[in-house]
Amino acid sequence: MDRSAEAVTVNLTDAEARAIEELNLGPVLGALPPNFTPEAEQRLGESITVYAGRAADQPGSTLSVIIDEPIAAPPGISVTVTR
Repeated sequence: MDRSAEAVTVNLTDAEARAIEELNLGPVLGALPPNFTPEAEQRLGESITVYAGRAADQPGSTLSVIIDEPIAAPPGISVTVTR
């Protein structure tokens, strides 16, 4: 996990991403932000699921979830895969 004044980044390995995909944790993780609307939670969950699948299929990749500050009520969350 990396933290800056603007965001917190959670980096997960391809193996951890595979676990998220296989256990279908995207919707659960998408529902965590307390200030997101139900639609935003659903879309975040879908994004996490899709990108976890991409990371799982690319050995050596990293699934990154970037949570804008303040973390207790983030204005936005980004999901990406890097290799």
